[in-house]
Amino acid sequence: MHVARFVAGLDGAIRPIAATAPVVLTLISFGGLGLCLGRVWMRGVGAGLVFAGLLTWMIVDVRPALLVAPEGRLMGVMTPEGRVVDHPRAESYIASQWLKSDGDLADQDESAERVGLDRGYTGGQAQLSNGWRVLNVITRRPSSARLSELCLEKTVLIAPHAVNEIDGPCVFLFGDALRAAGALAIWPTDDGVKIETAAGKAGRRLWTGFQAGGASVTP
Repeated sequence: MHVARFVAGLDGAIRPIAATAPVVLTLISFGGLGLCLGRVWMRGVGAGLVFAGLLTWMIVDVRPALLVAPEGRLMGVMTPEGRVVDHPRAESYIASQWLKSDGDLADQDESAERVGLDRGYTGGQAQLSNGWRVLNVITRRPSSARLSELCLEKTVLIAPHAVNEIDGPCVFLFGDALRAAGALAIWPTDDGVKIETAAGKAGRRLWTGFQAGGASVTP
């Protein structure tokens, strides 16, 4: 244990690696089996699978452009500097998991100090690469009039404590449906945004109470 602690404490002992697509591990695993256990031709196939897995790892970036914790309690947007969260303390466990999945050694305080996300009393606001913006209104009793003002084109408006639908061209996520959806992952697309919910990803399970999952949405 002393040796393990010493080695783990050396500079460069930890190298962060961003999470990747599940197919990468599958390709490398089967490729490794082919290299170790196969005959000559099988080793060639195995080497090809390993190379394909590593190439996919380098090219495919599965990190969401923006993450929102359940009920909008924390928001984190990806920037060239790394993910920026809108609060240095809230949902600390969730923030740590986001940063680990990004391959980022920064802690939540460091992430909150980065530039790229506007913070305010009512919540956070982030701009996506395709011009869409995401507003997270965490006010306990948001007025419908104020939400209608914020509900503009190319906007995802998140209001966990809103109880009524509003008129407007935005994508409006609110109330019980938002709470049932759980965490959100958002990606910019050519013609809008792709929104994936934790409930939609998990599907119908015994421990989820057979909730209707929030499937991916492209406005």
